[in-house]
Amino acid sequence: MASGRRLSGKDYTNVYTQQEIRAVLNSIGVTVKGQTDNDFLCLCPFHGNTYSPALTVSKVTGVYCCFNPSCGEAGVFNHLVSAVTKKNEYEVLRFIASHRTGEPDFEKIMASVLADDGPKEIEPYPLEKLQEMQDNFWKSQVAMDYMHGRGFNDFVLAEFKIGYSEKKNLITVPVFADDGMFVGFVGRTPGEKGFKNSGHLPRNQLIYNGQTAKRGGGTILVTEAAFDTMSFAQVGLKNSGALLGGVLSRAQAELLDRNYERIIICTDFDEKQFYPNCKKCPDRKCIGHNPGRDLGMKIASALPSKEIFWACYSDTEVYPGGAKDISAISESDRLTVVQNARPHFEYLLLDLY
Repeated sequence: MASGRRLSGKDYTNVYTQQEIRAVLNSIGVTVKGQTDNDFLCLCPFHGNTYSPALTVSKVTGVYCCFNPSCGEAGVFNHLVSAVTKKNEYEVLRFIASHRTGEPDFEKIMASVLADDGPKEIEPYPLEKLQEMQDNFWKSQVAMDYMHGRGFNDFVLAEFKIGYSEKKNLITVPVFADDGMFVGFVGRTPGEKGFKNSGHLPRNQLIYNGQTAKRGGGTILVTEAAFDTMSFAQVGLKNSGALLGGVLSRAQAELLDRNYERIIICTDFDEKQFYPNCKKCPDRKCIGHNPGRDLGMKIASALPSKEIFWACYSDTEVYPGGAKDISAISESDRLTVVQNARPHFEYLLLDLY
């Protein structure tokens, strides 16, 4: 476990209610074993404390101190949250704010976490194009071989209305709004990386496969790409929806908030990227970022009132064998990562980032 640390040298001593302190401690997995008039008595997360609580946390300010002489960790509340969750100072402030007494202020959280161009009117795409591309797919051996090579069977390919543009040599995945309206497609050229969207595709205004996922009993498996959602469907998990990219928009967050109670984060596990003069890290000294995991953290921060879980293969792997995403693992492993999904605070403690 990382040691408690100060954040940019600032003093974040604050005044909270007992309920707020207790809620945050529960969320980050710090076990409260008892209390005095002034303090919560907790198992210390810094030295493997498992029996008699050694950590005190003030019920008013959150100031903490471990009385085990071999540990001695101490600091203010923000430092405790940062050390346990690995969040930076701004993420810590948002996290604590989300546990304020009463219902979370969804509007304020959206404004602080997300930024986009605002809602746009979603317009239909010509239905004749959808049927034409579907017909072309089943006539093209190149297109069928590519999708079969990606592991998809004919049932799923038909269910998701996969198409093909011979002129552009493009596999097409049709996109529908929540009401079932056809609004465009994402496309992929066989053998090439990256997706090519139809013009004016409102991908930030919807959840791919949302019209099906929202019938899944209040739980959604959130992925980044359409192929990942299709991969879940192939093993019978039809309550998956994709953001169609590595960002979460306000409109998408509102759809998740409105339609689901439990969010299982199944975003990519990317290689760490380091950015010069990084704006996300204290003092702009980049500690490295995993874009797919960062996206998952943004989902969790934007939806504090929801049950947040993370797909997880084991205590040491998000996806087995160092795989990047759902599409890259076997069908049995897709079921495993969902069955082993960990609550948000448990996932943070695993440090799989």
